[in-house]
Amino acid sequence: MDFSEFLYFTPRLDRAPDGERSRLSRLYKAGHVVRIQPSVYLDTDQWLGLSFADRRRSFIGAFGLTGKRSVLVGLSALSLYGVPLIQFDSPVSNLVNVGVNSVNAVRKRKQVSCYGNEQDAIARYNKRSTSNGSHVLPKPPLIRGQLLTPNAPRSLTFGSWEFPLLAEPLDIALTRSFHELSFEDRVVAFEYLLRRGQAHGHHWTHQKLEELALSLPDNRRRSRIQIAAKFSRTESESVGESMSRALMYRLGFEEPELQQSFQLPNGRIARPDYLWRNAQIVGEFDGAQKYTRSKTVSGKDAGQVVYEEKQREDSIRSMGLGMCRWGWNELMNPATFASLLVAAGVPRPFPRGRNV
Repeated sequence: MDFSEFLYFTPRLDRAPDGERSRLSRLYKAGHVVRIQPSVYLDTDQWLGLSFADRRRSFIGAFGLTGKRSVLVGLSALSLYGVPLIQFDSPVSNLVNVGVNSVNAVRKRKQVSCYGNEQDAIARYNKRSTSNGSHVLPKPPLIRGQLLTPNAPRSLTFGSWEFPLLAEPLDIALTRSFHELSFEDRVVAFEYLLRRGQAHGHHWTHQKLEELALSLPDNRRRSRIQIAAKFSRTESESVGESMSRALMYRLGFEEPELQQSFQLPNGRIARPDYLWRNAQIVGEFDGAQKYTRSKTVSGKDAGQVVYEEKQREDSIRSMGLGMCRWGWNELMNPATFASLLVAAGVPRPFPRGRNV
């Protein structure tokens, strides 16, 4: 996992100049930086603009900068391995090595005060569309600790920082934590691993996921992994596409075909994300990166990409196919997403949803 995009400030680094601690204290009180770990700060505007997942990732990176010799486990380890998790909200879990004679003791940590100037932070936050006028500022996750026992799993080291991060092996992190996740998050994570294939010491296949499930003694946990693993595919090409399909299924909609190609009237080939063949409906997930990173990826500006997408959509509709689009805002609101699909005519054989 790379943390290079985060604007960390900390006097713990050897390169920190004299007086850095007092300078950071002044910046904190003025509201220019937030404190997300003891003596580790992040630019306030960057922190307020992060998604929940990226905010959590920045917190884990800051955890490494504190120099604590801990092993991240469960969902926290999955974040460190880069496994995408959309919806979960739980403490950062770690094992703390404080001696081989201590077993299963809980270590409590005082939460740092994130904002040195809350009124300034609220004013900054309310300028952002993500705040929806909220006066509830985002907070760093809590830390849930457990003492490292003699038979604890061997850890892996990430990064070449002065303070490396340690995490338990990926397969152990999966079996430890997946019962905590929604169906959508399980599918997102599994499809990510299946797309990667070889990752972090394992070859990820459906058989490997089944082996993980069978290693669990608890029937309920085993079933939650098996259901998501059986549903997962390699054809989904992004996190948003994976989550879209999983949410459709849970909400009771008919499963679409994925990435089906057909020729348009102008001779070009269309390959939409989803196709409900019997209903003659095409579905597309629109991630923001298609437009915000268009210049980098294709050399085209956002306006050109939007125009070409409109031309493509018109060609698809000219063939008598219905068309529906959605983005992250709809996915984060299942009721809105369901209404969009119903309005487009997508078949829904289970109106009350599926129990997954």
